[in-house]
Amino acid sequence: MDSRLPSVLLTNVCHLKNKLDDLSVTAQQYKTDVISIYITETWLNENIPDANVNLLKYNLKKDRVNGSGCGIALYVSQSVQCHKVVLDINECNEF
Repeated sequence: MDSRLPSVLLTNVCHLKNKLDDLSVTAQQYKTDVISIYITETWLNENIPDANVNLLKYNLKKDRVNGSGCGIALYVSQSVQCHKVVLDINECNEF
């Protein structure tokens, strides 16, 4: 990969907990190149602790969904400074 450009990984995992080993290997393979990993269909819920889906050298941001399916997660490299931003959905409708 070209180290001058930040890279992102986007994947639909259809159950993150079952794919975490593969994702971890991929993240370590490109360790300095991949600054963020976006995941859809995580199937995470309140019964799966964050410690069970952490990736080394990445901060985890995710949603929790009741029921099966759905869910998103974002892993951001610890080398990147990030801040939580809360948007008011009513303000977004102005576009």
